[in-house]
Amino acid sequence: MWGAPKPEHVYAINWWVHANADGTLVKTEHAAATAYTLIVEFTDKPYQGQNFDRLSLIVQKADDGRIFILDRSKPKNAP
Repeated sequence: MWGAPKPEHVYAINWWVHANADGTLVKTEHAAATAYTLIVEFTDKPYQGQNFDRLSLIVQKADDGRIFILDRSKPKNAP
C-alpha cells in the first residue's frame, strides 16, 4: 500500500468481539466449529481510526483436545 510503514511496523489497534448488550458473545454454532466476529479498528498511521475490519473467527475443537482458529476478513464496505 502506498504510504504504509515498513513490514516490520506493528500497527496500533483497538479490537472487540461481537456481543449482545448483556455481554453474551454472538456466535454461530456449526456441527464442527463455532464462529465469532472480531472487529478491529486500525488507530495508527496511515489510517488513524478510519479503517475497521470484521474478521470471522472459526474455532474448531479436535477430538484430541487441540483447538484451531481460522479467520476470514471482511472489509467494512463489503456487501
